[in-house]
Amino acid sequence: MFYTIKQNQMDRTISPQIHDINYIDIKQVTKETLSNGVELIVLNQGEQDLIKVEVLFEAGIRYQNKPLVATMTNSMLQEGTKNRTSNEINETFDFYGAFSSTEVTKDFSGFQVFVLSKYLDKVLPLVEDCLFNSTFPNKEFDRLLSNKYADYQVDQVKVEFIARQELGKALFEEGDYGAVVKEEDYSLLTVADLEDFYKKCYIEGKYKVLVSGKLSDTDLDLIRKGVDSWTSVRNEQAEFKRRS
Repeated sequence: MFYTIKQNQMDRTISPQIHDINYIDIKQVTKETLSNGVELIVLNQGEQDLIKVEVLFEAGIRYQNKPLVATMTNSMLQEGTKNRTSNEINETFDFYGAFSSTEVTKDFSGFQVFVLSKYLDKVLPLVEDCLFNSTFPNKEFDRLLSNKYADYQVDQVKVEFIARQELGKALFEEGDYGAVVKEEDYSLLTVADLEDFYKKCYIEGKYKVLVSGKLSDTDLDLIRKGVDSWTSVRNEQAEFKRRS
């Protein structure tokens, strides 16, 4: 059976009317500093019962003392903790329909999780476990590093990847923002490098928590209570600082 789609009749020779914008509803974020020194930033907006929790650490590439350290440390947060194996972590996230991801930039490292509000109380403790109890198992380290090296080899023939690296070197030379990963860096990286960086930039470092979505008072209270029990921030200043 065939259906005929009737096109909307519109005279495109007539320009639409121009008028002023009377009102834009831009939601404002709220900020507060919890008793443990962690800054909590909230954007309460959304129609679905979905919440995003992002923990942002001052642990970007520019703070590492060896190539690959920041990226590998962040990537291994879900690869095993003092309380759970990698499989147990992934299975728990899947069981509650939560989605997690990690991201590293030149300045920051982030851990993000999307979860339905009804499972927030189940997932928050898991996020805390990944962030502050990681153990960096050797088996998972070798597997992940091998995968990243394979990706690196593929990237070496991509014009976009090469151009981005060359642009970074041209703009920033060999400084924190211009340094690029070399093939030999993969064989020089050790678990001890990750453990040292993790202790300095995660356990004893500076971080903030960003929350967005459709948030009830109960959700916010649960997040405040949960985050306030996390490891305290050693830096007394609420705002991130650039390190020289």
